[in-house]
Amino acid sequence: GNTATTFTVGGLTTNANTTLAFNLATPGASSVGDRIMVTGSNGLNLSGGKLAISNTNTGIPSLGYYKAIQYSGAIGGTGSSSITMPTVVNNVAYVLDATHDAGFVDIHRGFLGDANDNGIVNFDDFLILSQNFGKAGGWSQANFLSDPTVDFNDFLVLSQNFGKSIASGSSVATAGEL
Repeated sequence: GNTATTFTVGGLTTNANTTLAFNLATPGASSVGDRIMVTGSNGLNLSGGKLAISNTNTGIPSLGYYKAIQYSGAIGGTGSSSITMPTVVNNVAYVLDATHDAGFVDIHRGFLGDANDNGIVNFDDFLILSQNFGKAGGWSQANFLSDPTVDFNDFLVLSQNFGKSIASGSSVATAGEL
């Protein structure tokens, strides 16, 4: 549905057959998007599965980080990189980020090449990439491909989208498009 809810569990372990489906409402706000709260220390184990986005706003206001899974302790299993992300549609990509907010696995909805989430790929994004080249980091450091470091492949993403901006009706990937 369209209602954001919090699902509280003692532990969560994913595998190849798991689908984590989220409604996303407002980036940065912990109370207006679906969230899983794992209450057990070291209770989050990610070892495969799929991420599905059921609902989200579109356009510039939809870009940013959504608090998806709250946890304490360490993330076990093979980690967030083992989760299959929705297909990129209209240059809108989703990535999981366990480094942006301590104690949360965030879903980042971003326009490819737009490191500062302002909806436009421009020189400001290039500056962010150049300042972080060769360093570890997430989307806000211009790591658009979730590789270990910001590298030439991220530069290619930025250069291929330079001058583009997100459309107000940008499509979202749903569970059927995974």
